[in-house]
Amino acid sequence: MGENEREDKYIRDPAEREAMLGLWAVPGLGPVTIDHIAALTAHAGSVSALLDEPVKNWAPCVPRMRPYPREFLECVDTLRNLAARVRECAARSRQQIAFPGDPNYPERLLELRDYPRVLFHVGEMGLPRKRVAIVGSRDTDPAVRSFATRLAHDLADAGIGIVSGAARGIDECAHTGALGAKGETWAFIASSIDQMDAGARTICRAAVRGGGMVLTEYPPNTRSQRESFPRRNRLISGVADLVVAIRAGRQSGTLHTMRAAVEQGRPLRVVPSAPWQEGNEAGNDYLATGLARACNSASDVLEALGVVPGNAPKPRVGVRLDELQLSRPARVAFRALKRRRQMFEEILDNSKLDVSELLSALTELELAGLAVQHPGKIYERV
Repeated sequence: MGENEREDKYIRDPAEREAMLGLWAVPGLGPVTIDHIAALTAHAGSVSALLDEPVKNWAPCVPRMRPYPREFLECVDTLRNLAARVRECAARSRQQIAFPGDPNYPERLLELRDYPRVLFHVGEMGLPRKRVAIVGSRDTDPAVRSFATRLAHDLADAGIGIVSGAARGIDECAHTGALGAKGETWAFIASSIDQMDAGARTICRAAVRGGGMVLTEYPPNTRSQRESFPRRNRLISGVADLVVAIRAGRQSGTLHTMRAAVEQGRPLRVVPSAPWQEGNEAGNDYLATGLARACNSASDVLEALGVVPGNAPKPRVGVRLDELQLSRPARVAFRALKRRRQMFEEILDNSKLDVSELLSALTELELAGLAVQHPGKIYERV
């Protein structure tokens, strides 16, 4: 994409920003319909012409608008008032808003045909760097999770930013590995930031504390729907310089990200598995047809990116508890952990936390690179 073409997508004018924010907050109103609305205002220069125009005057003129967004708009007086409500809700949950051309809007997303006109985020973008998306199954065995964590760790240690979706399984391993190497990680979620589930919230808090970002195209008060995940996945691949898939069945959500990567022209790497192993049929299909190349280590990815690895990873030692930004339960769990393998029940007895508190605390410690989980709910302090 040329510089002029990219800048044509920037939204700089304050009135246009407010109008676009109002439109983006309408459920079911996507980029295609917004383009139709923009076409109605071409004579006026931009959608800012609709900012204070009563919605009932122009909504009936929009072609091919689905029933629900039309019904929603009928309950709105002006886009300015709707945008103000969105800003108020975002401020309550400490979300920031980014438009194309803003420092915290990833430029690579502008290469997408259906790029988001608005993003909501927590955290700051940081320095420019190569980024790798690591995606895969939510349910997989400990050996695969260990590989995913090590892969993300080694890539982050070489200065690569890690992108994933803040779900359990491979996503969590990707974020954990990056944070364990004190690297930068971005989490794209399939709901609004204020509607994350508890597991995603723990992952995302750790990502932001580690200097990363949480991003979504969904405005406040939006719960995830089934169709939200494929839309989220296109952004994960869209910001990446390369995508790695670890375990992708033929009906898996990972397959959506793989398809998006191919459509977007992003290099795709797949961790291969033996033919008799279940859960990676789509991954092996992509390898067999040449749509993806194999990934057996971080070196494969770094070579594809043209990045020379830095120093060997260094273990995190000598951590002082008062230097860590941890929740109270995580601090308690950290004190209860030993530098040996412990059963969950032993840690539970020593910490005096309840089960849900301890599970959340141990996840937080894993994400901070301070603990590892072994098969059988066995944990160890790093």
